[in-house]
Formats: sequence, C-alpha cells, structure tokens
Amino acid sequence: MWTSVNGALARAQSNHSIRELGVEAITQRFIDEGRKFAEAGITKPTDIEVKTVHGLRVIAFTYETPTGQPEFYAKKEVLGLDPERPLFHTLESFDNDGNVFESVVFERIEAKSFDDLTFDPRNPDYRF
Repeated sequence: MWTSVNGALARAQSNHSIRELGVEAITQRFIDEGRKFAEAGITKPTDIEVKTVHGLRVIAFTYETPTGQPEFYAKKEVLGLDPERPLFHTLESFDNDGNVFESVVFERIEAKSFDDLTFDPRNPDYRF
C-alpha cells in the first residue's frame, strides 16, 4: 500500500508527519525550543527527576514557559532522557491548561551502523 507521509492516514493519530517523529526530529525541536527558552530567561529545567514512563526508566527534565502557547510549542515540556545513552526516550507536551496534547515514547532504540554500500544506488537491496 502506498500513501503520502503527510496524508490523512499518516496523520490519523498524530499532528506530525512521519519525518517529524524520529529521535533526531524530537532532539532538533528541543534545540530549537531551547533557543526560545534561553531568550525568555529559562536556562535550567524547573524539575529533574528519575521516573518510569511506559515501563522505561528515564531522567525527566521538565521545562515550563512563562507564557505558553502560542509563543512556545507548549506551556510545559517533559523530556525523558535515557540514563545510559544521550537519547530522548519520551516526550510529553502540555497546553496552557495543563493538559497533555502530545505524548511520544520510543520503546526501543537500536543503534545501526552502515557500510559503504548502504547509500549506494547500485545496492541490490534497493531493487530499482
């Protein structure tokens, strides 16, 4: 089945395209929002705690903005960092009323290595 990565099927249960839901995209959004936090004088999380989210043990960093939406993506963000590797495992975004409007959980993150043939157009696995 072929479908658009930005189409109705891809967005049926999400506000984001598939491209915006990887660990790298979440990290980039944190970096972009972090710049806005710094401009607003928010240089440290309001809370740091170790907790379990959906069965994953994470170090949860909570950032709360003074004004919330629409100036910021969310009024409050809770980012769950893997305690063993520098990767985000969880993300919760709260609206101005304190309600969760987005929750992302990466249950399993597996590091992969690539060889020279991986991105080569002559790779027979591409089957073009």
